[in-house]
Amino acid sequence: MKTRTAPAGNRELKVTIEVDKATVDEALKAVASSLAGRINIPGFRKSKVPYRVLERYVGRAALLAEAHEGLVQQALQHFLAQADITEPEHVELDKITDEPTTYAFTVSLEPYVELADDYHTLRIEPRELELTEQERAEEKTAVCDRLARLEEVASPIAWEDTVVLDIKGVVLDENQEPTDEMVLEDDEWEVVLSEEYPLGPPDLEQEILGLTTGDEKQFVLTYPEDSESVYAGKSAQFGIRVLNVSRTVPAPWNAETIATVLDLDMAEEDRPPEEYETLFWQHMQSRKASSVFDEELAESLQLLQDASVVEYADASVENQIDLLVNQRLSGLAQFGIRNLETYLRYTNQSEAEFRESLREEAETDLVNKLLIWEFIKLENIQIPDDMQAQLYESSAMSARELMESPPADMDENLTPDDVAAILSQQRMTEGLRNMGHNNLVELYTDGVHSPNRYFGALEGDLSDDAEPDAAPLAGEAVEEADPVPIEATTQAT
Repeated sequence: MKTRTAPAGNRELKVTIEVDKATVDEALKAVASSLAGRINIPGFRKSKVPYRVLERYVGRAALLAEAHEGLVQQALQHFLAQADITEPEHVELDKITDEPTTYAFTVSLEPYVELADDYHTLRIEPRELELTEQERAEEKTAVCDRLARLEEVASPIAWEDTVVLDIKGVVLDENQEPTDEMVLEDDEWEVVLSEEYPLGPPDLEQEILGLTTGDEKQFVLTYPEDSESVYAGKSAQFGIRVLNVSRTVPAPWNAETIATVLDLDMAEEDRPPEEYETLFWQHMQSRKASSVFDEELAESLQLLQDASVVEYADASVENQIDLLVNQRLSGLAQFGIRNLETYLRYTNQSEAEFRESLREEAETDLVNKLLIWEFIKLENIQIPDDMQAQLYESSAMSARELMESPPADMDENLTPDDVAAILSQQRMTEGLRNMGHNNLVELYTDGVHSPNRYFGALEGDLSDDAEPDAAPLAGEAVEEADPVPIEATTQAT
């Protein structure tokens, strides 16, 4: 076979393969032999038709059309073996030519990663890990504001208060005498006094501010000449009585408020009230630490990328987009959206637009995965035997639970051991990736931040009941990973 190759972009080749005549003839005879047993040709018994007769009867072009599928695979495997390509990222058949029999492919190669020789020496500036006093004060205020409630007050009306009024307003004539034309009448008019969103009658707020519950007041307001109101240029006489004044009051900083934020039932919690604040700040410290490690990881990966060579074909990005699409749909399933078509209809976008919206994220994820797996390989990072045993034990337990009430899309032929093996593989792959993340952050902060050690210590503070089986990993804090769907095959991410 004659092969010609030419570069066609990042990690892509244009490959043209001309199949030799002997190989084509052999393929045509194989097709003819198969056809001979299925068609009737006058004067010949099935399976006994000579090749030349069958070729004249159905035509060489028809035989070649049948032979192309096998020849394409044969030609492609010949090229891959010749080029020492074990597993291409993607292969696209672009063109078929009959005479001579030629196939044109676009072959997307696997991504290529080469870390810088001095990647060990790269460093980032560690971020502040502990909560500052300012952050504590801001978080405390945010919590109290988030759980604020409306309470009746006896103090003078101020901006942002909710006021209930008995109000009546009538238009005045040229002599400033009341008419029968009503501007506004409501015996329980509830309004919020907002500087940003003023009420309809001009300057009405100024007449209300400072009053208290039970106060009554009469006043005249004039609508400007250029007002868009139907009363433009007219004056109106108003009479009001304040029925009620309410104000948004921040929640008190106490055990009840903290328990609400942490979604804890104080009736079921066996702890004194003063422990809730300690628990809250440990929770917030964990969140900040997780955020810090995520930021440090992102900066470390960017630094590593800037100093390394990472090349990949468009097909690699498309594969990563496929993964993101599946992840999005998996998350939407809990809301009753089961397929992509339904989601696209609700969001009024095409599939091409949806995929394009994921491209930047997919490309970033792809590069980060390529970098971290190369880092893991060069650093020879491995999951310890005891952790592997723990992962398999927990996977076996999860498998038994899944088998008791299997998901609708689960392969019914899978045994508990199969499911346990799949779960274990997924969890060990994820664990190995996270170990790579942890080691990278620790290396690039010059040992200042060790996610495993920090979260392990923090986990011990958060729970007095038992020591954690294994320290949570960076970006996960003390939260348990979401369950992974069971499939017949898995892909490392």
